Amino acid sequence: QQAADDGTSLGVESRVGIKVITRVKGELAPAISLNEVSTDHHGRWNPFRAGHVTATFEVTNTGNTRLSLAGRASAGTGKATFGSQAEPSGDLLPGDTREMTVTIDGAWPTFYLPGELVITPEAAGLDGSAPTVEETRASLGVWAVPWPQLLVLLALALLVVALIGNRRNRRRRLEALLE
Repeated sequence: QQAADDGTSLGVESRVGIKVITRVKGELAPAISLNEVSTDHHGRWNPFRAGHVTATFEVTNTGNTRLSLAGRASAGTGKATFGSQAEPSGDLLPGDTREMTVTIDGAWPTFYLPGELVITPEAAGLDGSAPTVEETRASLGVWAVPWPQLLVLLALALLVVALIGNRRNRRRRLEALLE
């Protein structure tokens, strides 16, 4: 700690943390529960580009060992994976709850986008063994009205109606001139 003549002082304190994981002897019973899955579609105004779906959910470790979470999600034509080695979700300790959000890209709006969320947890024993954990599945769905695509179809329909009407008007004028 250093002090200046005007009465101000500056102090620096350094600490080091160490992660310690202990395990009590006994049978491992890894399990998770999936709670409160909510979805939201985010469309684009460009009718030639797909939007994305955001899936938010809560995962609770109901077992007695730490878990790492990975999985996949789909909604309509979009697919996503999460919790890979490049993007780890961290350990979920027994009794902990974590809220996770997955962005599912490539979801074309087709009025209703059905999908599925699959979570595959991995349990790690301290002796290097990996007990098997059943994957958890949840169905999801989101309404996605294709407004930009409908506007393009409406514009095309109006163009066709205008062309047909213009052709009929020309034909009537030609018949009137010939009479």
